[in-house]
Amino acid sequence: FRDHFAITPDDLRRRGHLDSLVLQECLRMSDHMIVKIEEPRLEKRDHLRIAGLKRSYSVESSTAIPAQWQQFIPWIDNIDGQSGYETYGVCSNITNDTPTSAQNDNAVYFDYICGVAISATAEITDPELSVIDIAPQTYAVFTHRGHISGIRATTFTIWNDYLPKSNLRPLSAPEFECYGREF
Repeated sequence: FRDHFAITPDDLRRRGHLDSLVLQECLRMSDHMIVKIEEPRLEKRDHLRIAGLKRSYSVESSTAIPAQWQQFIPWIDNIDGQSGYETYGVCSNITNDTPTSAQNDNAVYFDYICGVAISATAEITDPELSVIDIAPQTYAVFTHRGHISGIRATTFTIWNDYLPKSNLRPLSAPEFECYGREF
């Protein structure tokens, strides 16, 4: 740990933040990795309103999402109007265009919010927090089993193997991950 990050775990805990610490995935995933996944269940969900920290990513820079979650942890149970104990990772504004130029026509860019559900009447005034409303839908709910470092392979399998072979068609709408209290 110290050789890689130039700091001991104890010093990092005392520091209390991950700023300037360059994190990487525990296990580097191949973009061509197909894993075995369970058949999804279909579930109707009502309107969902999420408040949390929002960042923009490319697929390559999305390895910083775990650090975003670390920054969000102090907000959990401290957002006005929070309902429930689940946390959500919401991907939206997914595009194949770069935000500033067309340097890489095949690159995918997206916004990611790590957050919690809030009531429809909650007023979020903190400028650090963003709110996204997700319309009622019927969702294909996939379950990821195993360590969180494998979620990238699960997501890749859903989009590149399962959905093309299924009769399901994704909408142009936010997609989200839902994590229980144990996460």
